[in-house]
Amino acid sequence: MAGPVSNSDETHPLTTVPGLPGNWIARLAAQWITTAEQVLSMSGTPQGLEGLKATVSPQDGSIEVILQRLSEVVGSERAAKLRQVSSGGPLGATLTEEQKKRFGLG
Repeated sequence: MAGPVSNSDETHPLTTVPGLPGNWIARLAAQWITTAEQVLSMSGTPQGLEGLKATVSPQDGSIEVILQRLSEVVGSERAAKLRQVSSGGPLGATLTEEQKKRFGLG
């Protein structure tokens, strides 16, 4: 079931995601992870995915099922972008085009 397309600036608090186990929300919040977008971004690398699994204890439910649910909430296109690894810029900084112009970097 495809979710509604989200505004790219909109965030989706984990507390509003239907079916997300409450203990997962609490464990993620303890690590300052409070939105669907943050979880999806973390899941884009093997290390991030392992970190998520260690935080939420997958025996409480399938992480893949939860990631699919979060993808539906934010929209599949946006979820795919969030899960893409960014290479970053100088010193690993990831800047928008506007920021690069403002700081004379592009």
